[in-house]
Amino acid sequence: NYPRLIELYKEQLKQKENPETRLKLAQIYVDTEDSESALFTLAPLVTMPNTSASAFYLQGVAQYSLGKLPQALHSLEVAVSKSPNDARIINMRGVAQAELGQIADARLSFNNARELMYDDVAIKNNLALLDMIEGDFKQAAARLMPIYVNSPSKADAKVKANLAIIASKLGSFETLRSLYSGKYSDKELFDIFHGLRASEPVTR
Repeated sequence: NYPRLIELYKEQLKQKENPETRLKLAQIYVDTEDSESALFTLAPLVTMPNTSASAFYLQGVAQYSLGKLPQALHSLEVAVSKSPNDARIINMRGVAQAELGQIADARLSFNNARELMYDDVAIKNNLALLDMIEGDFKQAAARLMPIYVNSPSKADAKVKANLAIIASKLGSFETLRSLYSGKYSDKELFDIFHGLRASEPVTR
């Protein structure tokens, strides 16, 4: 119950300042996509000495959500410096780098997170996005298609959306149909196929 938790943590902070409570409140704001409130809540923390990596990570995520990409990357770099083996932070740094067009750096971050055993599906999806940005749709397909074929339950909406773009770019209408046949008619899929085939790649 996010609203009640927000009120609970705010009341606790009124009674006594506590970095852990403030961090929990910021996490809830990030989880509920209230990035502005998250940044406001984190502001006192990130100026304190010995602030945890988690505070800078949450600040980076909130800044990213608001489109403040250079600031987000800076916050995430600080978080990585404080916790160099945190795969979640390193993966998010890769996301910010990709958004800023730093493709080689993003690939290094994603592979580093993968070495640190970050979620394999998320990493493959992120690496496939980089392949797509670079126009290598065959490599992107090689990363994502095994997930869909071998573990369809793990192929979330992001993976399926990227596979739809890949299939369209490679001219495989049948693959697109297999992904979304239960959701769209053939006519709708035909329109989607041609729309995606003509689309430009994006990072997000």
